[in-house]
Amino acid sequence: MNNPPRQEAKANPRLVIIVLILIFSAPLLSSWFILNYTDLINTGGASHGDLYDPLVALPDVSLRDPFAAGDRDAGLHGKWSLLYISAGGCNESCTENLYRMRQIRLALSRYARNLQRVWMTDIEDPEAIRQILGEYQGTLILPMETDDPPLPLSEFATAPVSEPLQADCLYAIDPHGNLVLRYRPGTDPEGIISDLKRLLKSTEISR
Repeated sequence: MNNPPRQEAKANPRLVIIVLILIFSAPLLSSWFILNYTDLINTGGASHGDLYDPLVALPDVSLRDPFAAGDRDAGLHGKWSLLYISAGGCNESCTENLYRMRQIRLALSRYARNLQRVWMTDIEDPEAIRQILGEYQGTLILPMETDDPPLPLSEFATAPVSEPLQADCLYAIDPHGNLVLRYRPGTDPEGIISDLKRLLKSTEISR
């Protein structure tokens, strides 16, 4: 007895459209959430940093832990990130910023587990990186490739677009990979901690 031919399951067109809408509207939804459900925005703008408005969506680039067995990779998406960019090695200012990121994360207490520290650097020697990060283990590496950069520096410019990338800034990136805030050199660390605590707490509540 012949069995009737199996019919292949067809995707629900309405469901496909809904999924596509959610994917492409994620940056807008993140902007709406931050603007309406956090205290970062007031009559003076962002509390302690420069707000990206609209937010700038970054790709889910790979991050590397230089101290993990087998150089285990992580991603830019999935957690809040505090990112620092430096080129041409790591001078005293670079070391100070790595220290500052570590202390800021420690000060977040119970919310620290939801924040990762990221250093974008053009240093290619793994041993040199491990020596620099000896006191700052847990910092993830994002290679600053020159030929085909995974994350072009132009993405970090703020309005007006012609404004050059400013050295020694820290950048807050949400779990969807959206650039949210830029902290200029000299920003009070307590202000950065306050902002991040509000953002991390709001994200935790919304889950």
